[in-house]
Amino acid sequence: MTTFNFSNPFFILCLVLCGHTIAFQERLSFAIVSKAVGYRALLGPLFTSESDAERLKQKAEDLRKEVEEFEQVRQQEIKEKNDEIAKQQQVKDEYNAKYSVIVPILKQDGSVKDESCFFKPRHSESSSRILRLDILPPLGAVLGEAEAEGTGVPLVVVDEVEPGGAAAAAGLRVGDLIRACTACRTVMATPTWQLLGGGIGQPKTERFMYGADGRPFEEALEAVGSNRMDPLGRPAVLVVERRQG
Repeated sequence: MTTFNFSNPFFILCLVLCGHTIAFQERLSFAIVSKAVGYRALLGPLFTSESDAERLKQKAEDLRKEVEEFEQVRQQEIKEKNDEIAKQQQVKDEYNAKYSVIVPILKQDGSVKDESCFFKPRHSESSSRILRLDILPPLGAVLGEAEAEGTGVPLVVVDEVEPGGAAAAAGLRVGDLIRACTACRTVMATPTWQLLGGGIGQPKTERFMYGADGRPFEEALEAVGSNRMDPLGRPAVLVVERRQG
């Protein structure tokens, strides 16, 4: 049987040290457990359960659908806007085509080019259109004076069309407005060498487009009749505005 000598100072020191060691281990264990519990409480929100994960997944899916719906609405708005622009452009193109014709344009260098020209309607826009008629002179038509609706601008109108004449054959009708026509004039063609020598050049007949809107009636008649002077004998080009219906 082992006996302990409690009067031995060394023995007492050992007991004291053992007691401190046990107490330290207990305090250390408690501290570790406490910190573990604290860390878990702190990091707990980061460790979600399966139900929390499903909720997050559902929220992400809902957000994705909202983004898709927003994008679809935006694309639809863009499409509708583009369709409206295209529709307006189509209306504009149809309007321009309705009141435009191709006519020969005399350039400054003496060349002639066919170009599309727009003529603003003198009648209400829904009741007229612009036409080009090529008619060999003499026309076989009687022209008169008229005024543009609402503006009083002088205009040239067809009062009569001779049956069987060139105008009737080309489709000219009573009531047509003469908006423009080809006209011939005599100019002096002066080559450079003649200018250097003090010459005056030689007469030359050139044909150009004459705008009849707002011009004196007698002047417009002369312009139409001047097509007989064309040395090439080409048909007169008349731009007419015709009521529809």
